[in-house]
Amino acid sequence: MPNIEDFMRGAGEPWTREQVEPLLLVDDSTTSRSIVRSLLTSLGIYDVVEAGDARSAFDRIDDKRFALVICDIEMHPISGIEFLSALRSNGSTSEIPVIMMTANRAQKNVQASKQFRANQFLLKPFSVAALTQAIKNAVKNVTPYRKPEAPKKGKQVSLRRVARWTEK
Repeated sequence: MPNIEDFMRGAGEPWTREQVEPLLLVDDSTTSRSIVRSLLTSLGIYDVVEAGDARSAFDRIDDKRFALVICDIEMHPISGIEFLSALRSNGSTSEIPVIMMTANRAQKNVQASKQFRANQFLLKPFSVAALTQAIKNAVKNVTPYRKPEAPKKGKQVSLRRVARWTEK
């Protein structure tokens, strides 16, 4: 199956919906998810799985492999930064390219995104061109997905466990 990097380079076009690995779009705003989905569709990316919060995203990641995650920063009860931190601390998800987005221009958002190794950062609202460039940059030089080895005790963080911790 072609990967998102090949797709963004235009290699082997035309594509069918089944040929591009899915993207995960995480945002607690239905409107924002709809806008970003429309932008992705205009780029020919149709296989987009949506999550309205980080807990739902954890469940979807446990069930499916994603080529890319696009995530809002300001979500509740688990923020996008906490979600990114959990992704990066789990061996099976640590190399998934992640684009963080927010409408809040505070420098702390950019710094936190960098701290937890977000591949790209977008300030809402953004254009199709900005999204295209962010996707290209995010997937460039990313270690390909590989089946995770058996978890080592004390080294892996379960994404569902993180979601349960925040419920308490």
